[in-house]
Amino acid sequence: MSTSRRSFLKRFGAVAGGAALIPTAKAGTMKETSKKPTPLSRDSSWAEVKKQFMLDPEIIYMNIGTEGSLPRPVYDAYIASLKQFTASPTDAAFLNEDLNYFQETNREKVAKFMGAEKDEIVITGNTTMGVNVVLFGLDYKSGDEIISTHHDHVAELSPAKILAKRRDVKFIQIAIPSPRSDKKEILSAFRKAIRQSRNKPKVLLVCHINFTTGLRMPVKELCQLAKEYNMISVVDGAHGLGMLDLDMKKLGCDYYSTAGHKWLNCLPGTGVLYMKGGSNNPRGMWPVLSETYDVRDENDEPLDLATQLQVRGQNDTPAYVAMAAAIDLQSEIGKKRIEDRVLDLNDYLRQRIVETWSEKSLFVPPPGKENRDLTSGMASFNPNIKRRYEKEYVEKIWEKVYGEHKIWIRWVSFLDKPSDLKRDRRTYAFRVSTHIFNDEAQIDKMIKTVETVANQI
Repeated sequence: MSTSRRSFLKRFGAVAGGAALIPTAKAGTMKETSKKPTPLSRDSSWAEVKKQFMLDPEIIYMNIGTEGSLPRPVYDAYIASLKQFTASPTDAAFLNEDLNYFQETNREKVAKFMGAEKDEIVITGNTTMGVNVVLFGLDYKSGDEIISTHHDHVAELSPAKILAKRRDVKFIQIAIPSPRSDKKEILSAFRKAIRQSRNKPKVLLVCHINFTTGLRMPVKELCQLAKEYNMISVVDGAHGLGMLDLDMKKLGCDYYSTAGHKWLNCLPGTGVLYMKGGSNNPRGMWPVLSETYDVRDENDEPLDLATQLQVRGQNDTPAYVAMAAAIDLQSEIGKKRIEDRVLDLNDYLRQRIVETWSEKSLFVPPPGKENRDLTSGMASFNPNIKRRYEKEYVEKIWEKVYGEHKIWIRWVSFLDKPSDLKRDRRTYAFRVSTHIFNDEAQIDKMIKTVETVANQI
């Protein structure tokens, strides 16, 4: 146990009314409760990878963009760590290297996986938590402006709207009509919004991957644009972790909040917040969710920002151990190999959509390597583009596709074209997510099923 942690425990005991009668045993001495599963490798076939997952064999699951599914090694890691915690809770909370409040071991693993430093990483409960911690932790002056889009998630929009009401922060959303197949068009729209603003553009708030259509935003270039105008870049990366070969240093954003329960295939209640610069805290963010803001180490120095945010009362630390196991599993398979598989499947999906309903049905760029940088593991479409504004149409198809055929996709809605914004007219579409447990045959079956059902509506 580190001296800084021991110092904290003494102070915690004083605050807790003498509860510091904690033995000074070595961390991680609890008995293992299960054996580590046989690992996969970069030579494992995708069929072998698929066998690791515990999905109901009677369903075809293409909605990981909403919720993932634990593979067996991750499930086993969670059960084992939960048993450890249950067997000796105080030992776990204070002494075990994997399960304690500080989460230093697991933060180190996450940092390495994401191309970051440990003091830049906080393990959170979800993407929403990270985005809110950042937006509410920044300082604002009257007239400061947050710029986002109409495709961004409510996890970003909600705190931005609260800040607009409470702090006189200006909030605007720009239109990014679908599909977009040119980075320059997207960057131009943001640059125009910044230049024409009558306020003080402060925060550039974007999704890495739009949950509405599956468009992968040019985040690296957008973060560079934000830097050019001395803005703070905040990225909702809910779909990035586990789908893409992420490297925070290369991406260049100030803050990146992501989820463990989607493409990483971990438990609900797991996520990561990346903060560029870590303990230096270059953007002056306040630790608004912490119980150690005024706690100091044995050298009478304040704890670093990531540690302050990490120590926030009890969390489901067995789930964090499972997240580290999910990272180990993906590392064994290969991060880049996973990204390539995800994007290849998505390219095949878009190809089949175009073959069946034409390119006009797509709300993301058409298939082809030239569009790969703007694509992800998700794609949205409408089998009858003339009925894109009919909610009942997609609802009826969706109900039959799952209810009668056990294929899980989802439908989404969004404000798209400038003319739709003026009319408050929403586009409705199906969003299909495919991951490493899916294959081309499942895509073919989904397409055929949607086509058959749509012809009946």
